[in-house]
Amino acid sequence: RVLFRSAIHSVERSLAKKSDAIITVGQKVMSELLDLGIGRPDQYFPIAPGIEDAKLSNRAKVRERFGISNEEKVVMWLGRFTRVKRPDRVIELAKNFPELTFVMAGGGELLNHVWEVAPSNVKLVGFQSKNDMWAIADIGLCTSDSEGMPLALIEAQMAGVPIVSTDVGSVSEIVRDGITGKLAVRDGSNLA
Repeated sequence: RVLFRSAIHSVERSLAKKSDAIITVGQKVMSELLDLGIGRPDQYFPIAPGIEDAKLSNRAKVRERFGISNEEKVVMWLGRFTRVKRPDRVIELAKNFPELTFVMAGGGELLNHVWEVAPSNVKLVGFQSKNDMWAIADIGLCTSDSEGMPLALIEAQMAGVPIVSTDVGSVSEIVRDGITGKLAVRDGSNLA
């Protein structure tokens, strides 16, 4: 895995030498790439992704559809069930907080594994409308080892949902630690 990353960074450094401009999703991603020796500062143009306004669904109706009572506190995780997104961390959190309901929406190669090991307070709902998911969420959760600028976290905040996330990529540019959410160290050891 380390050798693979090293090879990718070598290719990126080579391509940067032949590039006029490099676009990143945020300042922090740009800094991380520069720290790896990829490109020069004058080549970079950080541009945040554009996103549509949230049009939230009816909270009570969506909760009823998924068998979630109005009293339950819902922690929402939207993403791809892949190693880098760390759905295993959601499972560990769910085991540590049985009084919370964890809703995981999305798909990917680890979905079946998560289905097999998920405790009863985890609901796996497949691909769903972001307007439905953020309507029922009390907390947005990002457990990733790596991100650019996650659209799901921008959408959550547009819906007024506070965030708990690993501090990776440009997450800290959209989540103000202690104000709009809480940021955990990159390795996720203090997510709980």
